[in-house]
Amino acid sequence: MKKISFILLLLLLSFGAFTQEKNETNCRIWKPDNLCDFPDSLNIPQRWSCSSCYWTYKNCKEFDINTWTGVWLTFTKETDSTFSLRSHYKNISLVNKNTKKVIHPKAIVWYPIFNKNPNCLPEYMPKSLRAMKFTVNFIPKEKVDLILIFEKAEKGDKLIIDDFIETEITE
Repeated sequence: MKKISFILLLLLLSFGAFTQEKNETNCRIWKPDNLCDFPDSLNIPQRWSCSSCYWTYKNCKEFDINTWTGVWLTFTKETDSTFSLRSHYKNISLVNKNTKKVIHPKAIVWYPIFNKNPNCLPEYMPKSLRAMKFTVNFIPKEKVDLILIFEKAEKGDKLIIDDFIETEITE
């Protein structure tokens, strides 16, 4: 009887290991020579819903490359998932590894929503975003990229988006 119980316990534990959500996350510094050169592999979320929203876009030539640092977050989720963008990106935080100071993004790289050109390049959505509710939806098992622009970021800093993702800049 003990042997059967032990085997059942092992089977249950191994089944749990296979059914747990496996998320892949990579977070690194993004500092291109030219702010208009976006990576070809960039896969910015395009499924979203917004209620009472206002935002503007900035073109890549409107940013001073010397006053910011990009953080490129790449991830996949096993299941349907969402997170909200709050006004001025207050729910996205970068925690400095040494001082523990918390800062929020100055901008996010995003596709111009109303641009009908399928070949359009992403632009920067500055923290002027004001929204009652802005929800970003992710397709299961699809690679997603978010490039967030901060005043300063470095390897070892922690990036937190609500209870959706918490990761460290590793490269």
